[in-house]
Amino acid sequence: MSFDAEAEKGAHGLSWPEARALVLPFLSSLAGVIAMTEAALAPTSERPRVGPAPETLVPLEAGDAAVLSWFVTRLDQLDATKARPWSATPYEAIFEGLGRQPAELALRLWRRGGPLLALVRWREGPARAMVRRFGRQVLPELVGLVAENPLVGFERFADLGAGEFAPVTAQVLARHRVAREAALAWLRRHRAVA
Repeated sequence: MSFDAEAEKGAHGLSWPEARALVLPFLSSLAGVIAMTEAALAPTSERPRVGPAPETLVPLEAGDAAVLSWFVTRLDQLDATKARPWSATPYEAIFEGLGRQPAELALRLWRRGGPLLALVRWREGPARAMVRRFGRQVLPELVGLVAENPLVGFERFADLGAGEFAPVTAQVLARHRVAREAALAWLRRHRAVA
């Protein structure tokens, strides 16, 4: 199957993580989710604060671009704690449905990277949803993902035939004995693009 053919496929059901995803109907919905999540992370008399307090409050009346920028900054702040304070919050649920989020949000979070994205990017569902929806726009990050862990990457995305995987394949053949078979299988399957 070519990379473009995977991008054109429709969704064929949802995995368990995708089924529990929080999918925003509009980017403007993000401000409400942020307010709800930050309230849940705030300390109460029964429990301490979960994660660091936000440096500033979300600009609820600001435009979508300002709210999205605040959200990305807040994720960076939470990621820096290494404590995973976003676990089991709506923030994590947004990532579970990454491929079904409003386009601007999905692409910004996909390109951002970070530990939260790493959790869902390795799951086939969100990554394939991004490929189906955005096609070649998400290819650089997907190639980087395969380069990070070629054994798992070539196994999970072996059916995606894009010439951009060829340099990674060459590096794996030269340097990674463990992943060599997976890279050779990809190369045999996609000779035309390699």
